[in-house]
Amino acid sequence: SILVVQNNLAGSYRSLGRLDDCLRTQRDVYSGRLKLNGEEHEMTLRAANNYAMLLSTLRRFEEAKRVLRKVASVARRVLGAEHALSLSLREDLSRATLDGDSSGNEKRQALQMLEDTVVVMRRVLGPAHPDVLRAQRKLEGYRKEIPPAA
Repeated sequence: SILVVQNNLAGSYRSLGRLDDCLRTQRDVYSGRLKLNGEEHEMTLRAANNYAMLLSTLRRFEEAKRVLRKVASVARRVLGAEHALSLSLREDLSRATLDGDSSGNEKRQALQMLEDTVVVMRRVLGPAHPDVLRAQRKLEGYRKEIPPAA
């Protein structure tokens, strides 16, 4: 129950623009979930995703990528590649790589991962799902920014 309240508090901090407090609280929730549920529990994976997304919002992309790389592989193994959370984590990892100071090759790999993820999202969630539409818009923007390999 405490972790649920802390997660709600983090959301309130975020709404108030208190992002440092939100980050601290999200980190505590993720840490608490790891201790309580272990790294393979869906609630732990969701807490990690929330924490990583806030890191990306704060433009701390390298930290976000470290968290997302770890939990995306766990989610894929435990929940399956087509689970909505697995897809979300892959999308978020792609975006953290594309938005950060990654090399051109890393960005092209992330763009390919995002393209593959959007295809699966469209098939699994449906073409009109809001997550699919958002990911598709982001993908189109990244395609304009990332030059193809020479």
